[in-house]
Amino acid sequence: MRSFKSLKERQRERRKERKEKEGEKKEQMKEKDRKKGERNKEGIKKKKERRNNETERRKEKKEGRKEDYE
Repeated sequence: MRSFKSLKERQRERRKERKEKEGEKKEQMKEKDRKKGERNKEGIKKKKERRNNETERRKEKKEGRKEDYE
């Protein structure tokens, strides 16, 4: 047989469940943001590395041209 709860008790339970779900969602979002931040840092490192490589290649080309003229 079903036990009858008062309206207030049911509302309290629903609120509690909602808060738990919201807490879980917030945790997931925090984790997602943290992962995004890590990926972003990796991307920035790669970008810097590419720039350095490009400047080195340009310098090498310039030096090669200077040697050709000499």
